[in-house]
Amino acid sequence: MQIYKVFIKNFFVAIGYCPHLMKNVDLISQSCSCIFCSSSLDDENTMTQISTASLLCNYLIFNSYNLKGNLIIHSIHCNDIFQNLKQKYSFIISAGGVVLNEKDEVLMILKNNIWDLPKGKKDMLESDSEAAVREVNEETNVKIASIFDGPFSTYHMYSCSQEQKQNNMILKETKWFLMHADSKERLRPQLEECINDVAWIPKKQVFQIKTYDSVKLVFEYFFN
Repeated sequence: MQIYKVFIKNFFVAIGYCPHLMKNVDLISQSCSCIFCSSSLDDENTMTQISTASLLCNYLIFNSYNLKGNLIIHSIHCNDIFQNLKQKYSFIISAGGVVLNEKDEVLMILKNNIWDLPKGKKDMLESDSEAAVREVNEETNVKIASIFDGPFSTYHMYSCSQEQKQNNMILKETKWFLMHADSKERLRPQLEECINDVAWIPKKQVFQIKTYDSVKLVFEYFFN
């Protein structure tokens, strides 16, 4: 069954119903509908059961969207919880590429001193794969030769302003595709998007470089 992992700053909220969801999690309480890690304790060390999107939203608002750890919600109604959560925020779709060349290197961009994958917001009338190909080309100048896997989705919640309020929060789904391009393509960063560098990184090194946990999740999906 689907597991939805929504990244919020340095942590994530995982919503799902699957035994391996609970692996390597420091569990302190469980019920028929939910399982929590220690981040779900409030200031008075009492347990609050979250079994609906509304309760999750209230929990996030109460904590100003600043999680102290990863929050695990294990529920047979995980799909309903996530779909209802989408309706409570501005929801956008982006698309991006995990681009490999013939040397088994991965195309990555350097932005804000962190290595990332090329991606961007989907335009109207574009398919997901068309948006991914366009964004890769715009951000790196690389032309995609082929797409051979995907999509795989990651989710990210962030504020469009400095105020961490619900009406300022955006829930973004990024659809990733595994692609191929030639290493001879000329690399050129999209400076107007604050991209400082573009490089081919050996695939065996991508888990060691400074990047986002959501990007590592994409690598785990396509490379493991």
